Amino acid sequence: MRAGSVRWQRRLHQQLYHRAELVEELVAEYVWVEILQDPEKLSKRIDAVIENEPAGVSDPQQTYKTWTEYLSELDRRRGAFRSSMPKA
Repeated sequence: MRAGSVRWQRRLHQQLYHRAELVEELVAEYVWVEILQDPEKLSKRIDAVIENEPAGVSDPQQTYKTWTEYLSELDRRRGAFRSSMPKA
């Protein structure tokens, strides 16, 4: 079955797990046909990504606060998980 066929794509979409070879073939075909064959389309996509990037550097204090809260939450979860495990 050819990677780009509708039947193959439906079958791939319905499966929970996918063989890497099949997925790689589908992705490679998409990249080649949809992106690399049309340089103008690729250029427009790259320009759109660049335009959507945030201007300048984000606030370092806010970044610090966000990461501190995130790491504290992970630490709390790890402690809760360890305490719920039976002692060996």
